[in-house]
Formats: sequence, C-alpha cells, structure tokens
Amino acid sequence: MWCGSRSLISGTPRHSRIMGHVRVDRRPDGSPARLAAGLGLVILVTSPTVAATTSFTPADLVGQWNLHGLVTGWAAGFQGWIQGTMTCDSQGRFERQWTDSRGRTSQGSGTFQIDTDGIVTAVGSSVLLRTYHGVMNVRKDTVILTGDDSGGGSLLVVYTKSAGTFATSDLEGKWVWHALISGSEVGEAPRWWHGAVTFDANGRGVSNTPFITGAGPGEIPSPFHFRVGADGIVTELGDSPFMRGVMSAGKDMIVSVDGAVVGSTDEADLWGDILVVWQKQAPAYTLADLVGTWYLHGLVSGHYGDFTGWYHFTWLGDKQGQGGLVNGSYLNSHGETSQAAGGQISITGEGIVRMSNLPSFHGMVNVGKDLWVSTMNDGGGGDGLSIAVGRPVDEFDFNADGRVDFLDLAIFAEHWMN
Repeated sequence: MWCGSRSLISGTPRHSRIMGHVRVDRRPDGSPARLAAGLGLVILVTSPTVAATTSFTPADLVGQWNLHGLVTGWAAGFQGWIQGTMTCDSQGRFERQWTDSRGRTSQGSGTFQIDTDGIVTAVGSSVLLRTYHGVMNVRKDTVILTGDDSGGGSLLVVYTKSAGTFATSDLEGKWVWHALISGSEVGEAPRWWHGAVTFDANGRGVSNTPFITGAGPGEIPSPFHFRVGADGIVTELGDSPFMRGVMSAGKDMIVSVDGAVVGSTDEADLWGDILVVWQKQAPAYTLADLVGTWYLHGLVSGHYGDFTGWYHFTWLGDKQGQGGLVNGSYLNSHGETSQAAGGQISITGEGIVRMSNLPSFHGMVNVGKDLWVSTMNDGGGGDGLSIAVGRPVDEFDFNADGRVDFLDLAIFAEHWMN
C-alpha cells in the first residue's frame, strides 16, 4: 500500500510501497475475531504464557560453520563478497577466518550470545560487534546475520553449520535462486536477480525461463554444471571457476558467492561481486506455510545517493495472508526505525511468495518451510535482498504471535460463547 512516510527498507522519506504492522486476531477457524468482553474460561489456562516456538541455547552454536556474505555501501572503503569458516564453543566464543573478493585473508574473534528465541547478538568492546544481529532457524543449521563492516559498509552473512555427508545427486530437483550484486565494479549496476534451474543427479542444470533483474527480464541462463563434495562444498565446473558455495545440512539451500578476485583477467570480473541463495522447491505449498513469526534480515546495494545498508525486523503472518511489522522491531544501519501500513502476502503452489502493492517483491520458501529468500526494489532507491527465518505456530496460538497466552484464551472464549 502507498505510504508517504518512510520506506520499509531505508526509512528514507519518500513515497514507497511498503508492508507494515497489522495484527488480525483470528478464531480457530481462521476468521477474524475481537477480544472477548469477559474471560469466563480463564480457569482453562494453568500458565499465563506457554512458548510455542523451539527453544535455543548456547550449545546450538557449538561446532564449525561456513560463512558467505556480501558487503555494500557506495561510500564504503570495501564492497564485495566474503567467504570462510567459523568455529564456536559452548560459551559462544568464536574464531573466524575469511577471504574477500580482493583476495585478502582476515581473521577475527568475539563472543556470540543466543537467547531462547534464537536471536543472536555479539558482545565485546568492538563497536562493530555490537551492531551484529542475527537469528538461527528451527533446524539449528543456519544463522542469518547483519551488521557493520570494518570498511565502512554494511554486511549480510549466512552461516551454515558443517554437518552430514553430501553428494552431487543431492542437487536433483528444481531450485529457485535470488542474488544481490554489491556494486563493487566500475560501471557495474548494483541490482538484484532471481531465476530458476532444474538439476539432474549429475549436477547438470537447465533453465527454461529468463532470469529477472531489477532492470527487467534478462536472458535464459547458460546450462549449469555443479559439483557437491562430501563436505557440502559446491563448485561450478567450467563457466565460473570463482563460484564458491556450500549446501545446508537440510540439503534444501545453497549459499554461494561469485565474481573473480580483483586483478584477475577472467571474464567473471564483468559480473561483479554477487551473493546468491538457492532454495530447493518442495512438492507443494499453501498459505499456512507463511503463518507465524518471521525474523527478516536484509541488505541493500545502490548507486550514489541511494540508501545502502542493512536492516532487520520481525513480521507476523496470519491464516488470511495478512501480516506486518511488529511495533518497534524495525532497525536499519542508519539507526532509523519505521512504522507502516498493512500488507497482504500470498504464496503459489510452487512456493513463490508475493507482496501486495509491491510488484518487485519475489520470494521463495525452502523445502523445510522455515526460511524464505526474497529480492525487491527498495523505496530508498537501492536494490534489496532479504532472508526471513520462521518459527512454527502452535495450534492454540490463535493470534500467531509466537506464544500461547491470555490473548489466545480470549479469542477462543469469544468463539466458544458465540
């Protein structure tokens, strides 16, 4: 819907099509409901609040993680991709090593904290660490995180836990990909892309439709040829030797970076630095797959004068596809917050997510249905990619706020009395 205040992503004053906060209480049959005037059935509840989500502890951070990320910011000293590894102990202490698209190798350490809702933050004396904000998925094999980069840019990182044994045959099926270009190359247009590819068991992939960019339809991509190692590391044979990726433990997501290291004469330099998230398609999807609490983290690239930076917020969705921001949950890298009007969300049987009054929004839900990835035009002039991590909804969580409490009892009581 049109809003004349601030854009969803940047908070920049301008007219933008945005999604905002709408709380639609619902009865057990999904119909809208008011709070009951009387609470005659309070005795049915023995505890004021029952958590409806998976619980998280620091032990969930333990192990080795792969990291892939992108840094944007037209005024930043560095823009481009990063990829590497991280190890974390039971106290949340981590050690990271990574390589960036300039060919530099770096390392760092710190301490992560995770609360019972799976929200990840960093502690320490570093101002940069204190900007880190992330969330773990319910399968506890992925963490999405945003924060400030030491080069003055904004950072989006996907951490995937090293677990399981993989093979190229795990690629078999249809995958939908979303990508964001950092804007690091001279003359390169910062933009988002999305497309689809179907792989066979030998890692050969074919696209039957053109990819789409922020500037409009592109071309049908050349055939892909991927290889997946036993450790889940994904490489591309032939066309793009600089592609570096990893498959998630659930085998329904691949995160990769691409673009030649600066100084190379390879043709891939022309494409710039890219972060790509690939989602495997499930057999079927319904609107119920979007019900619940979703934690979104995103990144925007852009030209001079556009908003560029990170953002994160919490979003609630109900059975009618109505949804919006949780009040006070939005924050971007400029320190801005945003309040906005409501939006309608929909999903096709193939898992494609759309937002009402936001034509550029295009998302995809994974097979595990606990994560979706989307691209869109930002109201601040840039191009955005966001990753939403969801929480399952208890069947008695009638208002889909992530917990079972007296508000749900009131909705149930009114339905019962009517």
